[in-house]
Amino acid sequence: MAVNRSTVTGREKDQSAIPALLKLISNQKVDEIGLNGSAVNALWTLSGMGALDGKNAVATQAVVQALSSPVAAVRKAAIEVLPKNNHTAHLMQSSGILNDPNLNTRMAAILTLAALPASQGIAKTIYETSFEAGNEKDHWLSQALFAAALKNREDFLSAAKLSGKKIGDSSLTGRLISAVSQEIYMLDRGSNTQLSPDVAGKEIHFKATVAKARNSEFKGVIVAQGNKDNGYGLFVESGNLNMVVNQNGKSYKAVTKDSVPNRPFDVLASLEAGGIITLKINGRQVATAKALGLFKNALKGSLRFMGDKESEDQKAIYNGMLPLKGDTKNAMLELKKADASASKKELSSTTAKSDGSTAMLIKIKVVKDLMQFDKNLFTVKAGQKLIFELENPDGMQHNMLIIKPGTLQKVGKAADDMLRDPQAAQKNYVPAMPEVLHATKLLNTGDVVTFEFTVPGATGDYPFLCTFPGHWRGMNGIMRVVK
Repeated sequence: MAVNRSTVTGREKDQSAIPALLKLISNQKVDEIGLNGSAVNALWTLSGMGALDGKNAVATQAVVQALSSPVAAVRKAAIEVLPKNNHTAHLMQSSGILNDPNLNTRMAAILTLAALPASQGIAKTIYETSFEAGNEKDHWLSQALFAAALKNREDFLSAAKLSGKKIGDSSLTGRLISAVSQEIYMLDRGSNTQLSPDVAGKEIHFKATVAKARNSEFKGVIVAQGNKDNGYGLFVESGNLNMVVNQNGKSYKAVTKDSVPNRPFDVLASLEAGGIITLKINGRQVATAKALGLFKNALKGSLRFMGDKESEDQKAIYNGMLPLKGDTKNAMLELKKADASASKKELSSTTAKSDGSTAMLIKIKVVKDLMQFDKNLFTVKAGQKLIFELENPDGMQHNMLIIKPGTLQKVGKAADDMLRDPQAAQKNYVPAMPEVLHATKLLNTGDVVTFEFTVPGATGDYPFLCTFPGHWRGMNGIMRVVK
């Protein structure tokens, strides 16, 4: 059977292809190079057709059986297309895929674990998986486990406490417990974190011992995250240490007056509550500046450290600056949750604009267990400045997109199609298309996110929706723009 684009795009009308797809998936024959491409393609086609939404038990069972395929690529595709729910968590435990001998497949399983809604059961699974010796030896697997543990932070720490096991501080499990307790990222040259650290509402503290390279000009980027609109970076330029914080397209920079020492030195670079930027060298404060506040949303792109490749957005900030010509030791990024009073102070300060106008606060809340927003219609004026506050008390992840008038079905379909994208969760299930005017990150249970938005000048009904798989049809509303 040929699996083609028409099979997927016509899924609402034609489900007759499903039996043939299931036959391909169940065929465990392996070609001369140990692959089964037909089964892999069939799995992703099933997903794209929407046949794995839980309503087709036969299709779901075929994917479950594929978790035991002799071909690693088939097992990997199977775990990636299963719906991100608690049933999948149970399947992962019973199938043994979290201990798969193929490390790429095991990585996909752990990342799937990180994408599932947080729960006590998942946290316990993450904790138990951290004892697997192979995970400790592989840098990327340990980073993926850290991302999963961090998402299930409280339950992961509780599972560790209740286990009663004696855990060495230097073991992977011990390091995960320590890092998750304090949200600490240990960094080394040439590798970045598997998932971008979420700095929203948190103080940022970077520490390292930095040394110049011999016979070379001392310059370059040490650490960076985000882009020219919203991001931060620590770098050496013209012999001076710089920390730049970009917020809403404006840059705020702390720069040392004197050149950095010739000998190795300890550096501490921080963004603290109230937007205070501080640079310290060998324990002495050498520069300070003030940004708008802490970041209100997660930053785009992964964390860049030393030898990591810069993105096109980062080139716009650092003018194509190369990684630091030097070395670091004991590099660590620590995020600390700001207290509630500091967050409220920052929010109130953004409400009064410098040009004398006042932003309107729009509060939207996910209705627990109902897959709905608590607002389905609100009216605003064209060109008005808004501050949205989105709260998620539900047991599932949710996001919120504001899109152009008349594009709900188009954007919703694009969100459904993202189920075929193995990176969809990392993209927060937000389709990359011009119809999307603004999008939040995925909010976990209990999360609150605020963001600023300027209402378009054209009047009309602008939909807002959640694009987590399967949610948009019920979780949508209208922002009505009038003159």
